[in-house]
Amino acid sequence: MMEPFETERLLMRPLEAADLDDLFALYRDPRVMKYITGEPRSRSETVAALERHLEDHRKWGYGLCAAIHKADGKLVGRCGLIPWRFEGPWPAEIAWLFAPAYWGKGLGTEFGREMLRQAWGPLNLDSLVARTYTANQGSVNIMHKLGMTLASSLPDEVFYEICRPAGDKPRDVSS
Repeated sequence: MMEPFETERLLMRPLEAADLDDLFALYRDPRVMKYITGEPRSRSETVAALERHLEDHRKWGYGLCAAIHKADGKLVGRCGLIPWRFEGPWPAEIAWLFAPAYWGKGLGTEFGREMLRQAWGPLNLDSLVARTYTANQGSVNIMHKLGMTLASSLPDEVFYEICRPAGDKPRDVSS
């Protein structure tokens, strides 16, 4: 199971059922969801999404996390890994979403750098994908800052990938 981890400004912990109201506040905001689903989610859609996120942690040992801003203790986003359920060589998608008041402050890059350390270390993954709408330049910039490279594109969507650095050996998890 994915353990909580910290960055300089964020505490990341697996989402919990008690996060529903905070998650719904994010998911019902059209600015937040513009590049996620294209439209806000209803409460029932948020409940279903939260149930999927909780199940991912149980089934895969990782999933999306609550991003708690350490300075004010608020849940300001949800970030983490989503098991990749589509065609492609990646085990998981690295994903981030923050409340608008926290945009442009470097939190996505800060989260992403630590998430890569978690992926290559305790989670023992070899590669990750990230995707976004082509118009979401903020997320594309984060992908570049994380060292990700363009893997493929569709008319409205881009897919970036990153692999475990050559010097990072997979952990032996057999013992």
